[in-house]
Amino acid sequence: MIIRSATKNDLELCEKLAHIREMKLATGEYMTKYSLATYLHKDFFLVAEENTHIIGMILSEKLKGK
Repeated sequence: MIIRSATKNDLELCEKLAHIREMKLATGEYMTKYSLATYLHKDFFLVAEENTHIIGMILSEKLKGK
Protein backbone atom coordinates (compact mmCIF):
# COMPACT_ATOMS: atom_id res chain seq x y z
CA MET A 1 0.00 0.00 0.00
CA ILE A 2 1.16 3.51 -0.84
CA ILE A 3 0.09 6.67 1.01
CA ARG A 4 0.41 9.74 -1.19
CA SER A 5 -0.97 13.23 -1.69
CA ALA A 6 -4.32 13.34 -3.48
CA THR A 7 -4.55 14.81 -6.98
CA LYS A 8 -7.39 16.17 -9.08
CA ASN A 9 -7.54 12.80 -10.84
CA ASP A 10 -8.42 11.11 -7.51
CA LEU A 11 -11.43 13.28 -6.69
CA GLU A 12 -14.10 11.22 -8.43
CA LEU A 13 -13.06 8.03 -6.65
CA CYS A 14 -12.73 9.86 -3.34
CA GLU A 15 -16.27 11.19 -3.75
CA LYS A 16 -17.48 7.58 -3.90
CA LEU A 17 -15.43 6.70 -0.81
CA ALA A 18 -16.96 9.65 1.05
CA HIS A 19 -20.49 8.23 0.76
CA ILE A 20 -20.54 6.78 4.26
CA ARG A 21 -22.49 7.97 7.29
CA GLU A 22 -19.38 9.28 9.05
CA MET A 23 -18.63 11.64 6.16
CA LYS A 24 -22.07 13.28 6.03
CA LEU A 25 -22.02 17.04 6.32
CA ALA A 26 -24.19 18.98 8.79
CA THR A 27 -26.63 19.55 5.92
CA GLY A 28 -27.12 15.78 5.58
CA GLU A 29 -25.40 15.74 2.20
CA TYR A 30 -22.20 13.99 1.24
CA MET A 31 -19.06 15.69 0.03
CA THR A 32 -18.76 16.03 -3.72
CA LYS A 33 -15.63 16.03 -5.83
CA TYR A 34 -15.96 19.83 -5.95
CA SER A 35 -16.03 20.20 -2.17
CA LEU A 36 -13.19 17.68 -1.83
CA ALA A 37 -11.13 19.78 -4.26
CA THR A 38 -10.97 22.55 -1.65
CA TYR A 39 -8.85 20.19 0.50
CA LEU A 40 -6.29 19.49 -2.24
CA HIS A 41 -3.02 20.23 -0.51
CA LYS A 42 -0.06 17.92 -0.16
CA ASP A 43 -0.26 18.00 3.64
CA PHE A 44 -4.04 17.91 4.14
CA PHE A 45 -5.48 15.37 1.69
CA LEU A 46 -3.89 11.95 1.40
CA VAL A 47 -5.02 8.79 -0.35
CA ALA A 48 -4.16 5.16 0.28
CA GLU A 49 -3.50 3.28 -2.94
CA GLU A 50 -3.12 -0.45 -3.42
CA ASN A 51 -2.42 -2.00 -6.82
CA THR A 52 -3.26 1.38 -8.48
CA HIS A 53 -6.72 1.43 -6.77
CA ILE A 54 -7.60 4.07 -4.18
CA ILE A 55 -8.85 2.27 -1.08
CA GLY A 56 -8.94 5.10 1.46
CA MET A 57 -8.39 8.77 2.13
CA ILE A 58 -7.46 11.14 4.94
CA LEU A 59 -8.69 14.74 5.06
CA SER A 60 -7.46 17.35 7.49
CA GLU A 61 -7.45 21.11 7.92
CA LYS A 62 -4.90 23.58 9.15
CA LEU A 63 -5.45 24.47 12.80
CA LYS A 64 -6.79 28.01 12.90
CA GLY A 65 -6.83 28.62 16.64
CA LYS A 66 -4.27 28.16 19.35
